[in-house]
Amino acid sequence: MNNYHQAPFQPPYQPPVKKTNGASIAALVCGIVAFIPFFGGLVAIAAVILGIISLKQISYTKDQGKGMAIAGLICGSVSILLNLMLLFLILIGYLSYQEGYSNYEMQNYYNASI
Repeated sequence: MNNYHQAPFQPPYQPPVKKTNGASIAALVCGIVAFIPFFGGLVAIAAVILGIISLKQISYTKDQGKGMAIAGLICGSVSILLNLMLLFLILIGYLSYQEGYSNYEMQNYYNASI
């Protein structure tokens, strides 16, 4: 049997974990939620603003989360564009409906007077 003593086990050194920027997490969540039609417009604006703020904070503090901030910024921007296109299409549809309805009334007016 061995009579020598071993040193107690020590776990290997691990460097401290960098924290993730909270604004970048919020930007990503808002960017994903922004794809809900009609509701997402306001949330998309928040995603873009939070993405810009978190990128500035990350450049100063060297926190993690730069990818999430960029993803939130891109998702928010794309959602704003999609919401504007949807609003434009709804406006075109409404105006063409109104124009078609007024033409229909004018045809009935002229046909009734004969």
